[in-house]
Amino acid sequence: GKYWFSCSLVIAYLNISTTNYFQMLLYKNGSVYRTLGIIDPKAFDAEPTYFTISGSCAMDMAGSDTADIRIYQSLGTAQADVQTVSTFSGFLIG
Repeated sequence: GKYWFSCSLVIAYLNISTTNYFQMLLYKNGSVYRTLGIIDPKAFDAEPTYFTISGSCAMDMAGSDTADIRIYQSLGTAQADVQTVSTFSGFLIG
């Protein structure tokens, strides 16, 4: 069936000086299905304590398929932290 997936990640401690971008990706069965959001931290004047990146999309899935969200950071110090208030949900739409 077709499923709707939605994700909102709250990220703390973004490194704006050396990181090129942060990307939120939806994976289907271990492979990238779609980019749900991307941010350029260099757009900020100062490192934000928290930043939310959100996105959603529809995806066809079979009974054995899996879906998960991953975040990718291009370069920079690995100091970003996904907070527990983040959400990921999916439901059948047809």
